[in-house]
Amino acid sequence: LFAGFIAATFLVSGFFAPNAQAVVTNPAVALPNGGEIWGGGPMNITWTVGSAESGDFVNIALLKINPDGSTNSSSTVVLNRPATDLSYTWTALPTVLSGTNNYKIQILNAANGIEYDTSDSTFTIDNVAPTITLVTTYDDNRDGNVDRATVVFSEPVRDSSFAAGNFSINGQPG
Repeated sequence: LFAGFIAATFLVSGFFAPNAQAVVTNPAVALPNGGEIWGGGPMNITWTVGSAESGDFVNIALLKINPDGSTNSSSTVVLNRPATDLSYTWTALPTVLSGTNNYKIQILNAANGIEYDTSDSTFTIDNVAPTITLVTTYDDNRDGNVDRATVVFSEPVRDSSFAAGNFSINGQPG
């Protein structure tokens, strides 16, 4: 009876902790944290931690958010990512996830599934490539050749995100 009392006391006090997990402190989603437009290639999901050890792991989930702010569904991005990595390169699935302003990233404790942090606001996944809707050519010196062109896309694009070469406009090399 006395030995049983001692064993129970140790177990209740937490003295024996064979399944103890290290604790990640102050984890937070850094990117995407709201307002971003992601798509068209690999994206870096990043997070911060106050402290973590090499044996600490996180799971990352993608949440689809309803207009009222409630969660519509979630899908796993990656399981058991070392918490100390602080980033994961991910490519969204273009046939499934294209939408507007309705996603959040969630970081979870891999050991018990408890939420650590979620993006502060929604972001957009846009895997639909922009299309050219209008091309206007100019013959500035009136020699019969195109000197410049204005190209209008179906959505805003960054100048550094595309390149053009080996093309022609009305038979004229670009």
